Amino acid sequence: MDDQALEDLYGPAATYSDHKKGERITFTEKGETYTGMIIWVCAPGVIAGRQIPTHYIVEADQRGGFPFIVLPSDIIETASEQ
Repeated sequence: MDDQALEDLYGPAATYSDHKKGERITFTEKGETYTGMIIWVCAPGVIAGRQIPTHYIVEADQRGGFPFIVLPSDIIETASEQ
């Protein structure tokens, strides 16, 4: 998927982020640990009336289907730390 299609699907790209598109990260979701690749970095915005910080769209190695929406606070390790 190209950047325009990702932006249409997930919203505008962040101009600044701690992690970048293509980076591999390990993160937690509902008590489970996953590893995957960031496919899009979303700019902060309002979703369902709540202010959401910069967040990452991640395709996890352990699960097919829809990618995860990962907040910075859910990231526990990056590829450079592994």
